Amino acid sequence: MIVSQLNTYLLRHLQAAISTLGQLWRQPLASLMTATTIAIALSLPASLTVLLYNMHSVTEHWQ
Repeated sequence: MIVSQLNTYLLRHLQAAISTLGQLWRQPLASLMTATTIAIALSLPASLTVLLYNMHSVTEHWQ
């Protein structure tokens, strides 16, 4: 019983992964735009953190 449920679970995940890859292949521009949006959304907070850390390092020795 448990083995068949696990097999079904894994099969559904494999089907979802293949379907998703097919959608990415059929719509490359939309996929690129989505990936770019995610990359920008992740890089903005990281850039702010680095900027604030560097500003703190620069101004630490000022009087």
